[in-house]
Amino acid sequence: MAGIIEHIKSKIKGEITSPKAIRFSLDLVNLSIDHIHLLEEINKRTVLLEGPLVYRAIQRYEQLWLPLVAENHQQILAAPIDIEWIWHCHLLAPVMYHRDCENAVGQSINHQLLDGRKKLKALEISKSLWNKKYPDEPFDIPLNGEGVSPDFMYESHALSYDLVAAVSRQKHFYYQVSLPHFKDTKYLENSLMRYKKYLYLKKVNPEAFLVPCYDIDLIWHTHQLHPFIYRDETTKLLGKIFQHDDSVNERHPGSRLSKADAFTRTKWKSQYNENFANFGAMYRGDLPLNKLAMVSPGDTYGFSTKSAWIDIHKVKVDGLNGNIDKTKVKIYFACNLTKGPKLTTIRGLQREWNDHEKNHIKFEFDTKQFNQLKVSISQHDGTCISCFGQYDDIASTFYDFLPVLEGTGTRGLKFSEELTVNTNTHGALKVHLHGFIQPPTMGKCLLFLQNGRYDQCNMPLNSERLWGPIPLPKPANNMDENKCSVASHVLSNQMERLISKYLFQVIKSNGKIDIEISILGHLITRED
Repeated sequence: MAGIIEHIKSKIKGEITSPKAIRFSLDLVNLSIDHIHLLEEINKRTVLLEGPLVYRAIQRYEQLWLPLVAENHQQILAAPIDIEWIWHCHLLAPVMYHRDCENAVGQSINHQLLDGRKKLKALEISKSLWNKKYPDEPFDIPLNGEGVSPDFMYESHALSYDLVAAVSRQKHFYYQVSLPHFKDTKYLENSLMRYKKYLYLKKVNPEAFLVPCYDIDLIWHTHQLHPFIYRDETTKLLGKIFQHDDSVNERHPGSRLSKADAFTRTKWKSQYNENFANFGAMYRGDLPLNKLAMVSPGDTYGFSTKSAWIDIHKVKVDGLNGNIDKTKVKIYFACNLTKGPKLTTIRGLQREWNDHEKNHIKFEFDTKQFNQLKVSISQHDGTCISCFGQYDDIASTFYDFLPVLEGTGTRGLKFSEELTVNTNTHGALKVHLHGFIQPPTMGKCLLFLQNGRYDQCNMPLNSERLWGPIPLPKPANNMDENKCSVASHVLSNQMERLISKYLFQVIKSNGKIDIEISILGHLITRED
């Protein structure tokens, strides 16, 4: 009864008594998608993730941008991308951000995420103000390192927050939230509810160090990128600005992060009677920076299927006995020595057929369906003068046409092929095909998995290559924990050629986690 009375009193006072009662003035779902788009743009420019351009961006942020925004605080401004990245990292330390702004320019500086059209307009206004105030300093600087010494460094004078270290930590965040489901509004609506639960859990455990899953963290970061609103809303809920600490990253057993994770899971389960871990929201491993590369257009074209129009100008059969009356040649599509649809039939007394003799043969060859041509030769038995005589098969052969088409360039290719066919009645026959392949167009990429055999082994911890190109937390140095079933599987394309860059291993450990290691990516969680 006492608990019910206290609950009623809290309701009367307007206190938050459940996560559902928490309200935000921002559309954090759609803003989180805008946030991911921003991180996407930054991560395309890897020079902003480490090196001298980071120091240059910090210098521009402190010495040029903050004073400019302070002078024009009533306008909505947008920063060039190098400064925006530093600003973003600074905002994720909300307490120090407000303190640093006061120290640097005498006032706190607001920020907001903008969508495409609003951002373009804000950038135009910002650039105009910038050019008036700083005529000798470009608004947008080259992001190829031009004009910045490799040894350039900058030490901040007014900012107490270590922005170089913050960039080094935050450059890993986008990888954790870069999968498509983080742009799904239904998924993000659930993430928003989980963020409210996270805040409420902090409210009822004010002294606890709680850690979020990445779905919660994305919403939390997005909230912090609106510093005035974040300050007001978290202060109203928790009595002070909710500090965000991204410096705790050690994940080994017994670490502060590991203990906080276990504590958060326990408290979450107790408070909400549900698991804290969420599908698609767990740690994926470290950022594979400089470990993976995009497949080039040339490589993609090389191992994709292709289709092209083929003109056969001439068919000739050598080696037939002179007493043969009429000859018939049939050409079929084929795949792996299996006959497909018929393309054409040519017949007559002659042994050679040319396209100018009304025997023009034109067809489209698609390597997604076929890899060969089949040529069949038959002869008229000569027993009947009428046109209803019988044709007897003499021989047939397959022409591996796939490699010929694969070797065709953008200008097309003339081909001339001699096929040898051994027969019992005519000895060795020669079939000549002459024609032209039009420039191919790229089709689907067909990949086929060749399963390897699983073997038991101990995985050495000091060989990064064996653990795959994407960094993974290594297990403890214990022989029992490193015992694995290992198999090497191979992907090949429709030509049955090994695509070596897609050779990968699957490692199944005997511990709690199954690990798939692949150049294509990881499917790794520590989910409940």
